[in-house]
Amino acid sequence: HYARLAGYQTLDVDICIGPALNVCHDDCWDERLRLADHPLVVALQGDPQCSTFSTLLSRPGGPQPVRGPSGPDRYGLKHLGKSSAAKTKVDMDTLLAIRTAALATRFFALNKPFIIENPKWFPGKTSIFTLDEFLNLASQSGVEWSDFAQCPFGSYSLKPTTLLLCKA
Repeated sequence: HYARLAGYQTLDVDICIGPALNVCHDDCWDERLRLADHPLVVALQGDPQCSTFSTLLSRPGGPQPVRGPSGPDRYGLKHLGKSSAAKTKVDMDTLLAIRTAALATRFFALNKPFIIENPKWFPGKTSIFTLDEFLNLASQSGVEWSDFAQCPFGSYSLKPTTLLLCKA
């Protein structure tokens, strides 16, 4: 929204817009990766699916967690099995997260700015930002973390948020 107001054209990529815009499909992914190199593509803003990373999954009386906050459990708990619906969802969200981190890494290498947004990361809790791909990106000089609440920007709730960003 704000990019368009500033006069930029945007390319929205979301499976909710249409099935061809599913970054988990290789054809869509390959095109996004190629576009990063285009001189008219000047920045990346990503907010990959967070549902299986949600800290709400560990609240009493709620759905059971499908990930852990550390080690291999960040990529999915073993008890999910190999063919459950939960395992499929975890695998798809993980692939989307890894591809978002890879795309941001590409933008970083091209000295182009990026912002990756997801719910606030609380230490010791599950978060997309605990994945190795995001931690490796965050270790680069010029990449930083920022936390804020979205309510002053029109969100319907407080919505604490963490950004991983590079201003390039």
